[in-house]
Amino acid sequence: MKRRSFILSALSLYLFSFDLKAGVHPLDTRDNNLESLKARIHKDKMELNLLLSQLAHENKKVLSVNKLYYLDEAVTLPDGCDIIGTGKNSGFVFVSEGRPETKYGLVIRNSNNKLENFGLYFTSSHNISNDISKPDFICIFITETALNCSLNNLFVENYTPDLFFFSHCVRVMGANHSINNCSIINGSMCLSIRGQDITVLNNQVTNNFSSRVKGPWRPSCDVWDGIVMEGCKQCSIIENHIYDCGQSGIYCGGNGSASSNISIIKNTVYKNWNRGIDIGVTGKVTEKNFVKNVLITGNIVFDNREPQIWLNGVSGSEVSHNIVNITPNYKKFYRGYYGGIVGIALGSDSRTENNSVTLNEVNVMPESVAAITVYGKGNSVRDNNIKGKGVWYDEKSDVLSHNIVINNVITK
Repeated sequence: MKRRSFILSALSLYLFSFDLKAGVHPLDTRDNNLESLKARIHKDKMELNLLLSQLAHENKKVLSVNKLYYLDEAVTLPDGCDIIGTGKNSGFVFVSEGRPETKYGLVIRNSNNKLENFGLYFTSSHNISNDISKPDFICIFITETALNCSLNNLFVENYTPDLFFFSHCVRVMGANHSINNCSIINGSMCLSIRGQDITVLNNQVTNNFSSRVKGPWRPSCDVWDGIVMEGCKQCSIIENHIYDCGQSGIYCGGNGSASSNISIIKNTVYKNWNRGIDIGVTGKVTEKNFVKNVLITGNIVFDNREPQIWLNGVSGSEVSHNIVNITPNYKKFYRGYYGGIVGIALGSDSRTENNSVTLNEVNVMPESVAAITVYGKGNSVRDNNIKGKGVWYDEKSDVLSHNIVINNVITK
């Protein structure tokens, strides 16, 4: 059997159970699933290509979709083309087979595109890269040349999470984009961004780690972070719900790039295997590899396995007015695989400096390591309300001579 046919047959059982709405492009699921799927993909590609070609000469390009299109190749949108759907039962189902032309779903390379109110469902039958940095599939890819694009009320989901492969639900680069009111589910990385002036507002983000992986997270898992920022400037993460991810809920790191002027405001982040809000530099802090000027305020962060809010190698940042909890449910959820049970942590990198941790409510279990840990220099930890454990620092070090730790109210 040819590789293409083998892959399609492996996916057909999954796809033919994909019944979002009775009567939407009905298929005969009793016999010849493979042939029916291939025929549907061929028909839908022809229809979609015709619709896009008809828009080529229109001043205002709007592609209206009111059903699900099954596709096995990427769709690159023309400049200024909008796609408007009728809800989660309209949009696209992408069948990736590991070939180069099937690595992407929707691709935006130009400017002023709007995607609104439809679903994007994807799967892949094979893990090609075995590397999270080289995903097998990216469902929505906005490239570094794109400007002024918006994603609104989308449903983006890896529909076959039991199949092992590395993916990004949404990958956003370029500048002046917004991602609003979307449900982004089951990607290895749910949402990754690299660029400038990108706003992520009121989205639901999870890759359902606890139901997909039994036991502890491992680097070989295909389940990683919820929202990832690297090489970002003037980006805002606001009022999102991020939970049950294999690594951190929100991650902002250097990793060979520079990130600055980031706002993380009023998010709810919980039950992620690594950290809740994870701001840290991978490797040595340099002029090209740093994170600075991050505002973390008004968030609710609880029961993440490692520290709820973490700053390491980060400078000039503020952590304020957050509600941070570690509850008795922590032990039930992690079943003995406990991490660093800490509320807010200033990490041990010597370049963790000139940060402010103030006016937070931090409630932890009595057996927690600490409510707040202090390293670095030039940091201010003050006026926090703390319950369960206090502020920890290495008493044999000179931490207190290089940082301000005052006026924290501690109760048992």
